[in-house]
Amino acid sequence: MDFVMDGADLPDAEIAEQEEHHIVQERVLEALGRLDPRERYIIEQRIMNDKPMTLKELGEHFGFSRERARQLEIRAKAKLEAELGELMDELFPNEERLPVAETA
Repeated sequence: MDFVMDGADLPDAEIAEQEEHHIVQERVLEALGRLDPRERYIIEQRIMNDKPMTLKELGEHFGFSRERARQLEIRAKAKLEAELGELMDELFPNEERLPVAETA
């Protein structure tokens, strides 16, 4: 028999972690929603996909070069960094983040 736990049965730390996860998920979805459709597709395919597309494949999908796909990926990451940077600092205050240009 499976049991479903309600929030009252969870330790405070676990409840806080679930709430934090929900907030992060909402903020990421909001930030993705502010990207233009090409940028959002590139981020979804390069970062959020189990089998990430290559820059070449993205270029072929959109009908432009691998280099243009790379440029759009960098631009999209910079926008996400601007949107989510403060949240990341709150959640991971001691973590050093690489500049966006170095991660592409």
